[in-house]
Amino acid sequence: MAVVEAYVLRSLRGYLSMPKIREAAEAVPLAFGDEYGLTTRRIATDGVDIFVAYADGGLARARDGQRPIREVITDYVRYIGWESGDQ
Repeated sequence: MAVVEAYVLRSLRGYLSMPKIREAAEAVPLAFGDEYGLTTRRIATDGVDIFVAYADGGLARARDGQRPIREVITDYVRYIGWESGDQ
């Protein structure tokens, strides 16, 4: 799990500043109620903030749960990429 978390954090470095990544490292596990929350495929960024995607299709900013206007950020949201077959 630590290797996957390291991959996710490294991937985020291409989009966000270190303070934002630190916020994500603290907030995402809390948002999912899972200490390995960073290993989920439901983490996204728009290059400004980290978002978590919920099963209902909603997005919320990881640090405070604020929901963005989907139509505004849809073209900018990027999810962590995984190879097919990766679990």
